[in-house]
Amino acid sequence: MRAATCRWRGWALAALVAAGSGCGGEPEPRVDAARARLEAEAGQVRQALQSQPDSPVLLFQLGMVFERHGALDSAAAAYRRATTAHAAFPQAHYQLGQAEYRLGHVDAAVAAYTQAVRFDPEYAEAYNNLGFLHRKQGDLDAAEAAYLEALRCDSSFAQAHNNLGQVYKEWQDWPRATACYRRAIDLSPDMEQAYVNLSTAQREMGDVPGEMEALQEMVSRFADSPNGTYAAARLQDLRLLQRD
Repeated sequence: MRAATCRWRGWALAALVAAGSGCGGEPEPRVDAARARLEAEAGQVRQALQSQPDSPVLLFQLGMVFERHGALDSAAAAYRRATTAHAAFPQAHYQLGQAEYRLGHVDAAVAAYTQAVRFDPEYAEAYNNLGFLHRKQGDLDAAEAAYLEALRCDSSFAQAHNNLGQVYKEWQDWPRATACYRRAIDLSPDMEQAYVNLSTAQREMGDVPGEMEALQEMVSRFADSPNGTYAAARLQDLRLLQRD
C-alpha cells in the first residue's frame, strides 16, 4: 500500500464512530430494518458533526455510512462537503469518484479521480479507475497514460496490467496486449479474465500453441465457470483441427 494513500486512509479511519448494535422490539421488515440501521449510524455521525460541523473526517465517514447502505446521492453530497472542508483529501475525492460512477455520472467521476491523483500522485487505484473511464469514453490515449501511471505507482498491480492490455487490444497491438495479460497472470494467477483476454489475443494473432496453452490453464483453474466450459470446448475444437 502506498504511503500517502495509507496516511489519508488512516486519518479517515481514526475518527470512525462505532455503529449502534440495533434496537429491540418486534422484528421489522427488511427494508425498515435497513433504514433504521442507516439512520442509527448516520445519526451518530451527525451528532458528532454538531460540535465539528466542518470536520472533513466526519463528513467522509458520513459519506461512507451512506454509501455502505446504498444511499449514493447522499454519499456523494457528504464526500463533496468533505473535499470542500479540506481540498487535499485524496481518499474523499476517490470515494466521490466511486459514488459518481455508480450514479452514472462519468464526467463527474473522472473529475473526482483526477483530484484524487492531484493530491496523491501515488494513488494507483485512482489512476486505474481513470484509465477505465477514459477507455469507456473512447479516449484510448488518456486511458493508456492513466494505466501507465498506475503501474508507475505500483508495478505489481495486476488489474492495471490487464486493463492496459485491453487498450492495446483496441489498437489491435496484439504483442503488447499479450505481454500485459501475461504479466497480469504472473502477478495474479487466478485472474480469470486475464486468461480469457490472453487466449483471445493469441487467437487473433494465429498463435494456436499459445492459445491452447492459455485455454488449458483456464480448464485447469476455472473448470466450473462458463469461461472454463468455453475453454474446454474450444480446446477440443483446436485438437480436432490439428488432427485433420
